[in-house]
Amino acid sequence: MQGKKIHFSVTDEDFFVKTNFTCESKNVVYVLNCSNCNDQYIGSTKNFANRVTLHRSHIKNECYRILEVSKHIHTCGKNNFRILPFYQCSNENQLLIKENYFICKYKPSLNR
Repeated sequence: MQGKKIHFSVTDEDFFVKTNFTCESKNVVYVLNCSNCNDQYIGSTKNFANRVTLHRSHIKNECYRILEVSKHIHTCGKNNFRILPFYQCSNENQLLIKENYFICKYKPSLNR
């Protein structure tokens, strides 16, 4: 997914992305959208490319389909999703703090 603005549907708020990201970006908070219904999940990762690969694997393989987001994307999204990093932390220690902040602020439906 590309873009400079993310719309969080539950809170009806926009977040404007101020950083340029690549697949190789590190220490990022990201939003994952179901390709079918647009339900959202917020996560964080030290390595964005590896996390995208893990999401794909968890969605496609039933034995790894533990998280609610993986189950939802498999059934509703037919294994298809869009993902976009939107915030970069300066170090790993900030990741969980910022992830929790954004989850509390935007209340994505797939973070259960």
